[in-house]
Amino acid sequence: MRPALLLLQLIGTTLPLALVGAGAARANNAAADPVAAEALFQQGRAAFKRGDYATACPKFAESNRLDPAAGSLFNLADCLERQGRLASAWQRWHELVDLLRPTPTDERLGIARQHAADLTPRLPQLRVHWDGEPVPGAVVKRDGVELGAASIDLPLPTDAGPHKIEVVARGRKTRVYQVVTRDGTITDLPIVAGDRLAQRAEVVPPPPREPDVGPRRGDPVAPPRDAGTGSGGGSGITTAGWILFGVGAAAAAVAVGSGIKAVVDKGVVDKECGADKVCSPTGYSAAGDGHTMATMATVTTIAAGVLGVTGIILVAVGKAKSSRHATFAPTVVPGGAGLAIAGTF
Repeated sequence: MRPALLLLQLIGTTLPLALVGAGAARANNAAADPVAAEALFQQGRAAFKRGDYATACPKFAESNRLDPAAGSLFNLADCLERQGRLASAWQRWHELVDLLRPTPTDERLGIARQHAADLTPRLPQLRVHWDGEPVPGAVVKRDGVELGAASIDLPLPTDAGPHKIEVVARGRKTRVYQVVTRDGTITDLPIVAGDRLAQRAEVVPPPPREPDVGPRRGDPVAPPRDAGTGSGGGSGITTAGWILFGVGAAAAAVAVGSGIKAVVDKGVVDKECGADKVCSPTGYSAAGDGHTMATMATVTTIAAGVLGVTGIILVAVGKAKSSRHATFAPTVVPGGAGLAIAGTF
């Protein structure tokens, strides 16, 4: 049991009062740690007798938490009152009144009621109210504890001293107020929400990229690459030039062979045909072959010249590697045909 022998100042008279043990009026809560609670209570009593209320009050509070009892609650309320924390003491006296109400003969009940009544006009009070229209959804906190809508614009008991009021609203800066309350005084605090925060542009991430599996139906088709443009165009032109030059050389060889054959056939004609242009069958055959070979020699000579010259031009252009655009087209010139090349070099 926790004895409590206190001298109480009641109506200007100092009376010795022996309080009964706390066990009889202990709350019905299941004990959490009665042994530790008793040790804390004894430590709190020792500090209380020395006048060290800053040490005694937390001891009594922890003792009452571990094993709620009227004795520890009585000492805690008295300790808080002597420490100057009138609102906290007033709250604890009312708790003790509620706890002892089922036992009206307990002397502590009357003492608790008297202390609560005496403290009421001395309580510091703080009234927080909106200065203008309240901000929807805003949260108001006093010393870190949220004040509900019913607590706004209502004087509430507080311990004397500094207090922090916070106004938190979505999309706004948190506004903080520092206020000091005093015994027996109602402190009025108008509040407003903080300034609006700058709106940040929402960054929308790009959609996930699909794996590249080649062209799909509906995709645009890139035009074929020009052999004479872009990276490596010079090499392509050079190759084409050599090919044309090779074909021209082959045509020249055919032209030479056809010319030789035409000369041979002409010799046979001269031999087999008389002065009256009457030819033997061999002469007639040689005359026809000779005419054909002569025509072929002429055509292949022209082709060899065109292809050879074009090939040489393309080789030169390709090796210069300065081609950016080139087009090729067949063309007709007086006395023959050719290949025209146009573009930027």
